[in-house]
Amino acid sequence: MSTVRRFLATTLVGAMIVVAAVAVGIHAKQTEVVEAAGRNEIAANGNVQGRLYPGDPEREAALVTSEQERLAFVRTVGSSAGWQLDGLHGPYRIPTAPVSTLVLPLREAPYTFADLLVIAPDTLVQQADGSFLLSEHVVVLPGATLDLRADAPLKVVLASSADSFASLVSLGGVLNIAGTEAAPVSIASRDTSSGTTDVNTADGRAYVRVLGGSTTITHADFSDLGFWSGNTGGLALTGVEDAAAEAPIAPEAADEGMNEVADEASDEASDEAATEDSDEAATEASEEGSDEVSDGTPAEAASESAAPTLSGKELAAITADDLPDTGLVTGTLQNVTTTGNAFGLFVSRATGVTIADSRVSGSLVDGVVFHRFVQNSAIRTSEIVDNAVDGVAIARSSSSVRIEDVTSSGNGRNGISFDGRPLADGPSAIGTTVSAYGDVHVVGGQIAGNARYGVEITGGAVAEITGIAFSSNLVGVLLNHDARNVDVTGNTFEGERRQSVALRGGVQDTRITDNTISSVSTGVHVENSAAAVTGNTFTGIGNHAVTLVGTATGARVTGNTISGNGTTAIHDDDASGAVVGRNDVEGWKTAPTVVSVLRSVFQPLTIVWVALGLLLLITALSGRRRRGIRHPYADRLPLTALSRGVVSPDTLRGMHS
Repeated sequence: MSTVRRFLATTLVGAMIVVAAVAVGIHAKQTEVVEAAGRNEIAANGNVQGRLYPGDPEREAALVTSEQERLAFVRTVGSSAGWQLDGLHGPYRIPTAPVSTLVLPLREAPYTFADLLVIAPDTLVQQADGSFLLSEHVVVLPGATLDLRADAPLKVVLASSADSFASLVSLGGVLNIAGTEAAPVSIASRDTSSGTTDVNTADGRAYVRVLGGSTTITHADFSDLGFWSGNTGGLALTGVEDAAAEAPIAPEAADEGMNEVADEASDEASDEAATEDSDEAATEASEEGSDEVSDGTPAEAASESAAPTLSGKELAAITADDLPDTGLVTGTLQNVTTTGNAFGLFVSRATGVTIADSRVSGSLVDGVVFHRFVQNSAIRTSEIVDNAVDGVAIARSSSSVRIEDVTSSGNGRNGISFDGRPLADGPSAIGTTVSAYGDVHVVGGQIAGNARYGVEITGGAVAEITGIAFSSNLVGVLLNHDARNVDVTGNTFEGERRQSVALRGGVQDTRITDNTISSVSTGVHVENSAAAVTGNTFTGIGNHAVTLVGTATGARVTGNTISGNGTTAIHDDDASGAVVGRNDVEGWKTAPTVVSVLRSVFQPLTIVWVALGLLLLITALSGRRRRGIRHPYADRLPLTALSRGVVSPDTLRGMHS
């Protein structure tokens, strides 16, 4: 092959490679979604899912276990100490290692901060800066209330060093922290060895937890608290799994030392009730001439040994004053600030939790977490910013949550995450439901500048995202994993870095309507999902307003107003025939791209003329190479070449004579 041919072939191959690379890049830009095994981990493509946790996993996990064991021990002691130990009628201290635990048992009057100063003069000590250093654990038992409030600003610092840390825990009691705008309450950690804030979680860190019971917290600040787990994460509201196991011994029996007597009396009363009910049932059956009593038991068997059926009135009388404790925690937090906690606020097994007018920032993991079985709860008019992973994380099994007028921005992963998938997809050891969770409403507010998604909804059913200003997220709203019945309505999306709304992985029965979407490469991306994309206004689109990829059975793209400067307004690569029509695309201009330029240049006739020109050029160059450079008189011979050389005239005369 000649040099020219090799040059042309190389150029052509290079052009094809460039075109292929551009096409692949465009497709990747449209469809790429960062995936990882879980939060705070490394994705397959190397992207970090949030800022990595700075602590010591093994050591901190062991400390979490140690705290669980300590609280279980305190609960066991607290359930029986009052009636087994004579003369014990008030607060007491348990020698837990490495620091002691002060226990506040049942009392009609609330315990106040002034009471704590009297009860613990050696472990609650005022410091030179006016703060009060607490250097032991405090536990509030069921039936007791601890009120922390003051007329002047109150700052409590919990000892937190390399060797030990203090905590404030309510075990089924009531914890109230009530400051005012002029006199807030502040709770923070303090490294007693250096006298500064404890920012090292590796050796554990002081924390506050409400375990069962209830809490009311107003005008309070919690900073640099907690480590590793949600329960010990800083400020935690958690219910208990088995409320009956957590219930304290009846105080009347405990005070009188009469538990055994009470049990015997209860047994006798049950026996008498059983006898009376049996006799009554037998009498009624006899009077009616029936062979069976009302519950189907033969009349002859309705004797003293037969099991009675309790009537509705009896059940009402039994349960009226003794409704079972569900074990769920409840609480109200208003004008609360958390800064630098491991988890800003962690809530689990709760109902009726309300967070309002608060700010959660700088958390080492998530800002606000609604973990397991959180229902009928709300976050309102609050700021959740600059947390390492998600601003708000609503985990599986939580539902009926409302997030209203909340700003969630600058977080290391998502602004708001909701996972509505069921806890099981088949029979399980404890018979967990296979139903999806949902009823989540995100209304109003601003979600901006999060490293990954503004709102991510993973599975679940019934969700609403409306009236929100989205900007500068990687993707504004992402729906995946078979989420269904979702409304994305009346929002504004501006300057999302990849897509404004993306659906993938079987999303169904979803409506994307009346949104304003601007300054983005792709407005709405629908992949292997179905949605009604109607009534939206697209402006400043750089690639596609809507893309349909894979199988989008049932999808409709109608009634939208589209303007921009991209390849196509609606990229329809759907294999199932989605409905696309009646969209206003008068403002759309096709932007020149490598692909479009190549398509416009390489028309059939143009290709023919270019090929002919190249053929002539190659022929000319090839012919010239074969002939080379020749002398202009190369085909002429000198006369001497045709004769014998120089001869004399005499010789020539002799030849003619």
